[in-house]
Amino acid sequence: MVTDSAASVPDQRTAILDAAAAVITEHGMGGLTVTAVMGHAKISRTAFYRRFDGIPEVVSGLLERLRVELVQAAGDWFRDEIGSPEIIHGNLLAVARTFHRHGAVLEAIVMAAGSDPRVRDDWDNLIEAFRIRTEAAIERDQA
Repeated sequence: MVTDSAASVPDQRTAILDAAAAVITEHGMGGLTVTAVMGHAKISRTAFYRRFDGIPEVVSGLLERLRVELVQAAGDWFRDEIGSPEIIHGNLLAVARTFHRHGAVLEAIVMAAGSDPRVRDDWDNLIEAFRIRTEAAIERDQA
């Protein structure tokens, strides 16, 4: 059943992002189309376009969701807590697990970044933000 209004806007955004991640995992970036996402999320084209302008915005949404998850995984260390070796180890392990959990999607995005400037910019921004926060945490702990 394809629906347009059964779920709230945030729920449909989440469903679209979840569907996009599943499509990428199953078919790679080449399979990521509005039609594929609609079918996987069981939503109408109208519902899709009410939430996203198109596939590039969906990819940006996936990367933003990953950024939030990575910051959460980095935990106390990124929240200005001085990192003991145990805290840092646990946080870095959580970050590595986050990257592993999203490996297929990340691989597809990195491959697409080679030919799509918007995906490349979004990917570069994610990595740069993570690098800056990591560098700040290391410098804080060294001081």
